[in-house]
Amino acid sequence: MRAKIRKSGSTSGYEVAKLTKTQQLVQELEAAHKPTKRRNKYNAQRTVIDGISYHSHREAVICHELRLAERAGYILDLELQPKYEFVIDGVEVGSYTADARYFDLRSRDEYGWHVIDVKSEATAGREDFKMKMKLMQAVHGIIVELIF
Repeated sequence: MRAKIRKSGSTSGYEVAKLTKTQQLVQELEAAHKPTKRRNKYNAQRTVIDGISYHSHREAVICHELRLAERAGYILDLELQPKYEFVIDGVEVGSYTADARYFDLRSRDEYGWHVIDVKSEATAGREDFKMKMKLMQAVHGIIVELIF
């Protein structure tokens, strides 16, 4: 049984109050289910705009601007957070999720399709991210445009 110490008028100044089994269980449950807010490694703050959750405020602003450009008729087929699978010789070796993909009507050539990713310079410099960019080009023939 756990004891709870509280100040009293006794000569020692403290007295021990015994917790009931129920109080003890309640304390253990509260401690076990206490929500912990995990801080993002790069200080990015999740942002929700129009019911869509984005990994950072910067990404939310860029994607919102793209949605406005689509409504204005400058771009077509905007897809947020498209996922690309890396399949080599029939084996899936990984995947990559970009922030957005769209067709720019202002492009007058076959390069009207754009795949973008909003990243900090710290994230873009990571080896695993560089490898995914190389796989995107090798497997899908796509060069991802990075926005810092």
